Amino acid sequence: YKYYFINMINLYSLFHLNSSFSSIETNDLPKIVDKCYWPLLNLIDRENLCLNIEGTGSTLKDIYKIDKLWISKLKELLKNKKCEFIGSGHRQIISPLIPYDMNLFNIRKGDLIYKDLINVKPKIAYVNEQTYSKSLINIYKKNLYKALIIDWNNSYSANPNWKNHMQYYPQIAIDDYNNSIDIIWNNSINFQKFQRFIYGEINKKEFLKELKRIKNKNYSFSLYGSDAEIFDYRPKRFFYEQKDSLQEWKKIGNIFNELENNNFYKLIKISEILKSFKKNHFKKKE
Repeated sequence: YKYYFINMINLYSLFHLNSSFSSIETNDLPKIVDKCYWPLLNLIDRENLCLNIEGTGSTLKDIYKIDKLWISKLKELLKNKKCEFIGSGHRQIISPLIPYDMNLFNIRKGDLIYKDLINVKPKIAYVNEQTYSKSLINIYKKNLYKALIIDWNNSYSANPNWKNHMQYYPQIAIDDYNNSIDIIWNNSINFQKFQRFIYGEINKKEFLKELKRIKNKNYSFSLYGSDAEIFDYRPKRFFYEQKDSLQEWKKIGNIFNELENNNFYKLIKISEILKSFKKNHFKKKE
């Protein structure tokens, strides 16, 4: 394979915002904005970390009702190109189980909200619940999306002929009608390790073990791609969730800064992954 314009391993992270997260009580949403959503923006704004944010249109509307300043700050950061916003639709639905027209409506309504509140029309979508079907390609293409983010691990387990290193660069998905769309990989094993490291369940060496194995500087590594509401907030469902003073976002900032200051790694916007690989060198995902 031929690559260009890359001289270090690219690291990308996506923080998923969902005000309808099943463990969140409605009256706890202001606490979520304060403890989870503001620290995320502060990492981008004050520490100049290149991170990616994804959320449903309904989540942005909920945040707007609670804290208009947060929406204004996100809009400002996007305008100044300090972060990237990834789309997903108005509601977090399991798309392959939903009729075609309802899926179209959900994505279009989400896009209208994004444009209205943060003046963005996303070109990359995070597939809801990471539940992918090739029937989604045409739906997202009709809404002018250029790429989808889906889970590598489930796809890899269903395709025994794939090579493990394929997770480190984009692919192309093709449906039965020859419609195609770029695929960017999320990695559920990686993001679970990230969560366990931030929770103090594993040490830094264990967390970074998979990353340290990569020697090819042409690769891009999915460091995190999941919920933002699980850091510095506990709904206190279980005994281990009783802690109130956690400082997990501080720990997140520390590990990102440590990696960013290492000459071998670079935090990037997700769209940069597509720009870094020539289209005719993608592998096809059937």
